[in-house]
Amino acid sequence: MERIGAKRVMVVILMLLLAVVQADYSHSSPSDSKGRHCILHCGAQCLLSLKIIPIQYMLCFNLCMLECRISPSDITYNCTQDCAQSKTNNLESGSHKVASFVDSCYADCSNKS
Repeated sequence: MERIGAKRVMVVILMLLLAVVQADYSHSSPSDSKGRHCILHCGAQCLLSLKIIPIQYMLCFNLCMLECRISPSDITYNCTQDCAQSKTNNLESGSHKVASFVDSCYADCSNKS
């Protein structure tokens, strides 16, 4: 019985995370169907990969959004991923900072390419 309760709590937490992330990207125009597709695709992909720690989930989501919306080269994406992961390794809270880490790493990495 306790195990089922824990699963329900995890599902609720994951759904709340998805709602928060979707709200962060809600500034996209309603006609931006690619944006909506990316939000749904990335949200589902990161939920299904069991990224249950908020920082890991946000990192997964923001990297996926970068790949979905911009389609950077493999070199630039891998550089961005490594950079963002290294910046979030010691981050215990503040998952809202992850998007800015991904953005700054992408800017640095795309300038190197």
